[in-house]
Amino acid sequence: MCLLITAASVTAARAQDVGPATVEIPENLPPDAAIQLGPLYVAPTFELRDVGFDNNVFNDDNEERDFTMTPSATLLNTVLAGPMRVTGVMTTDYVWFQKFRSERSVNNTFDVQVEALLDRFRPWASGAFVRTRAREGFEIDSRAQRTEPTIEGGLDWVIGSRTSLAFSTRRNQTRYADFEQFQGANLSQQLDHTEQTFTAGFRFELTPLTMLLLDAEYNLTSFDGSSLRDNNGWALMPRRCWLATDHCEVIWSVRPSNWASPTGCGSSAGCLTGS
Repeated sequence: MCLLITAASVTAARAQDVGPATVEIPENLPPDAAIQLGPLYVAPTFELRDVGFDNNVFNDDNEERDFTMTPSATLLNTVLAGPMRVTGVMTTDYVWFQKFRSERSVNNTFDVQVEALLDRFRPWASGAFVRTRAREGFEIDSRAQRTEPTIEGGLDWVIGSRTSLAFSTRRNQTRYADFEQFQGANLSQQLDHTEQTFTAGFRFELTPLTMLLLDAEYNLTSFDGSSLRDNNGWALMPRRCWLATDHCEVIWSVRPSNWASPTGCGSSAGCLTGS
């Protein structure tokens, strides 16, 4: 059960990254930005999130309570040069607790993407770096420091007035700090891993308002500490999308259950799910 839930969420999230839900290459239009310096557009934003009381800071039986909030600052930079578009995003979150100083943290995300918006092609490449202590999920219920560098690239290709293809590849690493422990286990030795993903997508415009998307993905996961936990798997998922609302629904999905999560939950049987 654990594997099926995890694999479904991973599949859905990544399938949406494979090219836009459209058969057209978008125009290279200037973004909405507060500052413009020639071809450079700068849009700073600030928000205050998660303001309130955490009734169980450590998620244990002691149920320690504390006031918390997260100020977040983002700087979006865009450079336009003919058909080229370079986008850089820098985000800093400060997770603040009033009483438990050990739970305070500064989380940084850096992301840059380069793309060429041509007539029928959109080649693109991007890189990201995340340094965070945010909880990764319920399985690793700890604010453990880790870094997550990512590089990816792809190509969107319009092959007809109502049809397009999208191809991409992605390489992501997760590296925990050497001193991080959870329930007596060293997280770096147990969970440091590298994921490589290859994806192909097909888009067909059914009507001016609806589109059919078919995404196929192959994933390779290798763990630094133990090759016995290395894993590979594939997924196939057609979706129907409504262009006016950018909403998509999965028609059905096929994926083998040996596609395990990085925390190691797994099964040996395949599965077919439908809606």
